[in-house]
Amino acid sequence: MKITNEIKIFLMDRILEMSKAKVNIRLAYKTSVNVCESVDATGCFDGSIPKEFSLALGLKNEYWIPTFIHEYCHYLQSIDVNYKEMDYAEDAWADIDLWLIDLIELPKMKLKKYMKVLRDCELDCEKRTVKVIQENNLPIDIKKYTKQANAYVYFYTAMVDSRQWYTKSPCIVPKILDLMPDTFQKSYNRVPDGYVSLINKYCLKKKKTSGLVKLTVSQ
Repeated sequence: MKITNEIKIFLMDRILEMSKAKVNIRLAYKTSVNVCESVDATGCFDGSIPKEFSLALGLKNEYWIPTFIHEYCHYLQSIDVNYKEMDYAEDAWADIDLWLIDLIELPKMKLKKYMKVLRDCELDCEKRTVKVIQENNLPIDIKKYTKQANAYVYFYTAMVDSRQWYTKSPCIVPKILDLMPDTFQKSYNRVPDGYVSLINKYCLKKKKTSGLVKLTVSQ
């Protein structure tokens, strides 16, 4: 993807917008940024105070530019007075982070509830991302992006059983994208056939047994 003047203006305008709102902007010329104890990702928006927007610029333009828009849309969620779910998602992620590094155990019902909260937050963000792309006439293939978005949203469903964050994003694995619909779905409770085997092969590392003492969180 070529960085056109149109894209440059869009990116700079959004950086300026967030900077004026006192959001810390952290851009790194590498392939990932540290999000929390358990997660490295291509981008992140932290809605706590002070808010922080982080983005890895070491990937191809076709990956980091849509990620920029996605994280910007998390910023939009954070300032949307009618959208309260982001606060719930950040609370859920605090426990999920500890669960991913084997410091706590979560009852199955609570775990699924947390993952639904996170998944719904991400889905809302993905829909906002598509809207921003369309409203600004950005040269990003909507159907391809929606496939990538679906691969990401489904990952939260699969994480209930995998108990891992990815080492390689499912959004950039062609065989996973081949499984994905190019429209948003009404439900993400069940992953497509073949999805789990593909993330196990391409996105996850072999899990090591932890020797840490674990705490159990109640229902």
